[in-house]
Amino acid sequence: MVRGLRESDTVPSEWARSARGSLDALFQIKLKQAVVVFQVQDTSARSIVKQIADINTRMLHAWEDVRRAVLAGDDVAYRRAGMRAQALAQEKVVVAGPVLRRLREKVGDDAIDGALERELREMARKSGL
Repeated sequence: MVRGLRESDTVPSEWARSARGSLDALFQIKLKQAVVVFQVQDTSARSIVKQIADINTRMLHAWEDVRRAVLAGDDVAYRRAGMRAQALAQEKVVVAGPVLRRLREKVGDDAIDGALERELREMARKSGL
């Protein structure tokens, strides 16, 4: 979704249409994530997974606000939504970082990097990138 946002020749309506497709794909992923939250048995682990899922929901809303602002040509709303998305990404790092460090200690860097790479490829495939 970020691709093309800062390019001077970007046509707002075309970017917004493309972003709509990406947001729809991310919404489908978010629905699956909600199911996963309720399948986690350990209450401590569920709490962390739920925090991450909640952050992802707020990020999805922030990106929808970015899309609407671009379409409307509202620079103030665009900056506000973009800053909110960026702050949420940082919040997600704070919440998920310790979990990833512990997983890396237990299963190793290669397993974690491979899993993350597979998930990123799948997200890119689903969003048409």
